[in-house]
Amino acid sequence: MWGHPVLLNRAPTLHRLGIQTFQPILLEGCAIFLHPLVRKGSNANFDEDQMVVHVTLSLEAQSEARLLMFSHMNLLSPTIRDLISVPTQDMLIRLYVLTSGNRRGICGNRYIPCYRRNYQNERIDDNNYRIDPFNPVHIMCFSVARGNASQLHQLVGMRGLMSNPQGQMIDLPIQSHLCEGLSLTEYIISCYGAYKGVVDTVVRTLDARYLMCRLVEVVQHIFVRRTSCGTIRGISSISWISRLCYGRSPPHGDLVELGEAVGIIMGQSIGEPGTQLTLRTFHTGGVFTRGTAKHLRAPSNGKIKFNEDWVYPTRTRHGHPTFLCYKDFYVIIESEGIIDNVNIPPKSFLLVQNDQYVELEQVIAEIRGGTCTQF
Repeated sequence: MWGHPVLLNRAPTLHRLGIQTFQPILLEGCAIFLHPLVRKGSNANFDEDQMVVHVTLSLEAQSEARLLMFSHMNLLSPTIRDLISVPTQDMLIRLYVLTSGNRRGICGNRYIPCYRRNYQNERIDDNNYRIDPFNPVHIMCFSVARGNASQLHQLVGMRGLMSNPQGQMIDLPIQSHLCEGLSLTEYIISCYGAYKGVVDTVVRTLDARYLMCRLVEVVQHIFVRRTSCGTIRGISSISWISRLCYGRSPPHGDLVELGEAVGIIMGQSIGEPGTQLTLRTFHTGGVFTRGTAKHLRAPSNGKIKFNEDWVYPTRTRHGHPTFLCYKDFYVIIESEGIIDNVNIPPKSFLLVQNDQYVELEQVIAEIRGGTCTQF
């Protein structure tokens, strides 16, 4: 099989990265071993997702697979040129530990638990830190690898308010946490939000596939057929387009090639992101995440200054660093001789750092419900 590439495809194929070329290595068993960095293109997860293997037979198919469809040639998104192959989960945790100055527990590619401690019944301070900031729970919550502080609250605190299938808040909160278990009533309430996450995933996938098929049906005939069409208006035909009219191709940044099916790429680029619109409910387990907080935005561009004695560092419910204002005070925004004073009510979260440059309408504070502000 060496030198004979194969194609891996995971349904639904919503864009061109859903099918890529790989050099296979034959192993015993029925499982496909895939590197984690190439799974994002096909939106594959390591939870028994099924993938179809296509074997290239003709020389033309093998040549196209080698030149255009290998995974190392599709590192950037064809839509917005974002990086596709990025570290996730286990790799992020290891990078977090290495870059945080904690090299005690890392040896090669393994985390050595020789410095483990029993954190049961230990105190958590006001900043959501334990005495040892490098304990495993803290790393999982704040490494941005997968978990967050909200999931920790559900495990050892309380699940809190849940969402119904319409996305609205259920008035009866769940006071138990997952470690001690839920009552029958609490379990039924939890099922509403979990069911909504599963249904949204299926519905959005079907909607995205339908939208993509309709768009591709309309624009599939549009190809890049000439280098220049001679027009100065941008587009001179509805059935084809030139290289200079289209411009650069997002995956590699060069001028688009002749014969590129830009119409199909456009349809796929619009339809594929539709699957990501409501997956937040699925990942939070149906917990109601919308609160009564309001955002306070900067009235102008400039450098922000405030007295750090009136705030103390903390973290948001999602684990992001911030400041909590325990008294009514104001921040100053200076820009080219113009000074704006912004009042910050007490018990608000200040989301910017001292001497940080902020832009117009940038969110600088989160105001809790029942408070007001004045300029």
